[in-house]
Amino acid sequence: MQTSEVMETMIDLARLAQRSGIARPDVITRELLERLLTFCSAQRGAMLLTSPSLTSVSSSSQSTALRTLALHNIVEEEVQTLLTALLPVDGDAPDTARETCWITYRLPLGEVTIESVRSSIPPVLKAEAMITPGLASQTVQALLVIGWTDPANNECRTVVEQGYTSLPLIADAIGAVIVSILLAERAHNLKIAMTREAQEEAERLKAELIGTVNHELRSPLAAIKGYAATLLRHERRLTRDERHEFLLTINEASDRLEILVERLLEMSELEAGSVKLDRVPVDMAHLAQAAIALTEQQGSSQT
Repeated sequence: MQTSEVMETMIDLARLAQRSGIARPDVITRELLERLLTFCSAQRGAMLLTSPSLTSVSSSSQSTALRTLALHNIVEEEVQTLLTALLPVDGDAPDTARETCWITYRLPLGEVTIESVRSSIPPVLKAEAMITPGLASQTVQALLVIGWTDPANNECRTVVEQGYTSLPLIADAIGAVIVSILLAERAHNLKIAMTREAQEEAERLKAELIGTVNHELRSPLAAIKGYAATLLRHERRLTRDERHEFLLTINEASDRLEILVERLLEMSELEAGSVKLDRVPVDMAHLAQAAIALTEQQGSSQT
């Protein structure tokens, strides 16, 4: 492996790491796998996330892969079949690898844990991580599965050994790209969660506001109906001053009702995004006094 080829690959991997926060994660992982296959002169491969404690496809009830990051010229079922033969003897070029022209290579990902990527792993494993002591805090590794298509029989051993020799030269750079992808995904998931929480909070406030407005609507309507009904039933018994007081009360209740209806219309315009703000000077002292007076009036009317 020439130094220039290693350096060129390192530069390409650094560029992929820089793009991880901008491009879609599946695009970056696919390009990363394709670049690694080119580096190893291989034609098929897969990139997986796995736990270091899982050393075999059949270990307990767990699946080897926590998540498939990328595939190239291979399907997931074939990857699982290959891992059954290759993974138990991982760490060196096994005889089965030399014969079949496939290798597996693990990449530590620093402090990345199963808990930190659980939002993107299958639900079964996510549930198992919640109930298995210590599993959620285990670090995650990347697992590369790389293969060569139809080489001559005497070339399998050579390409496999070259793969095991070449991959350590760029292993840290590969790991850095994958960590960047996972961090970008986590940031995206957190942003989605925050947006969802904000929407839920907005819905809660909207429900509270509707409940408040509903109560406020009932109060002036009850006043209007009550005083109007009294005027109709006992008009001749009431003095002129009493009738005038009742009419004033009905008028004030109508004004309050008009304000509430206007607020409802403003809420509809806010939701539709059609509100036009007119900024005007405000006397804050007068506004505060009016608010206090209204609160005192509402309090006295309820008592």
